This record gives sequence, C-alpha cells and structure tokens, in this order.
Amino acid sequence: MEITSLTLHPYQGQLSNSTGKGTAQENSKGKTATEETGNGLEKERLTTQEQTQVRKLQRRDREARAHEQAHIAAGGGVVRGGASFQYTRGPDGKLYAAGGEVAIDTSGVRGNPQATALKAETIKRAALAPANPSSQDLQVAAAATLMAATARAEIRVEAREELKEATEANSPGTPGNSLQQKLSESGALEDEEKRGAIDTFV
Repeated sequence: MEITSLTLHPYQGQLSNSTGKGTAQENSKGKTATEETGNGLEKERLTTQEQTQVRKLQRRDREARAHEQAHIAAGGGVVRGGASFQYTRGPDGKLYAAGGEVAIDTSGVRGNPQATALKAETIKRAALAPANPSSQDLQVAAAATLMAATARAEIRVEAREELKEATEANSPGTPGNSLQQKLSESGALEDEEKRGAIDTFV
C-alpha cells in the first residue's frame, strides 16, 4: 500500500510575527493542550499589534482546518486516519493551526484496472477538494490523472484481446457490441481520441 500526504504548509508570510512555533496533539474536543489548561499570557492585555496578529492566526487556523476537512470529506475510502496539524503559538498563549496534512492511499488495485481507474478519480477529487489546493495537492492530483489514464489503457488492451479471441474462435453473437459497451463503461472510448493527453495541475 502506498501512502501519500495531502499537505498544507504553514504560510510564513502571514505568520511571520508569531511569538513561537510548536506542535501539539488535539484532544477529542478539538482543543490543544495549551488551550485546555490555559496560560498566564492569556491574562495579559494585548497591544493593538498583538490583537491584529491573533486575528490573523485565528483566520489561518480556520483555513487550515477547513482545507484538511475538505480532503477528508471528498476522499472517502482512500483517506487513512484524520488530519494532523502544525501549530503556531500566538501572543495570547494559545496554539493555532498553521498547516496540516491528511494521509491517503494512492496505490492501485492489483489486477483490476477498472477499480484502479475509479480509485484514481477519488484520489483526484480529494486532492482538489479545498478551495485553494496546495502545490502538494496539485502534484497528487496530477499523479492520480496519470494513474487513471494508465488503468484505462490497460482496459482497452484487455478489451481488444477479448475481441481478437472471440473473432478467431468464430464465436456466435456480436462480440463487437460487448467490446463497445465495456469500453464505454470504462470511459476508454472518450480517451481513445485523446490518447496520451494527460491533464496536469501546476
């Protein structure tokens, strides 16, 4: 099984004024350890600049969590586990999510190109689900597009071999229609005219 991460890296430009960085594990209520226990810094009065910084951190926290949740919602069976986050400590002593990642299974289905093609489409949807996919997300989507194209090429080869065998055996019926139906269901007919053309996202 091949596992790849859909990653949203911390946006350093927005967080350059932060007072520190760190990582933390969230509990079942979605709070970090620092937020739950509290910190003496929270009791201090914040300056106007620090209040502005906290608002930026809060906005980034919402963006990071929404980004990873979009991956999870679209990924379905290819997602492995929940999201993990990188945190930045604000001037109020709280930890805010600055980036995150979700692990997904990007391996093909051995011996089943049709299932592989369907899985690749799911991977691509998961990668492109956020409103603003990261560069890593786009790379995963491009790899999934190639994976789907390769699987459909295998389907075409299998279908042609079946047609050849049926023709050589002079079997009754209309194997051509069966072939056309199989190619249509797999999406290979549409791919036939643009064979070799692979969508990429950069």
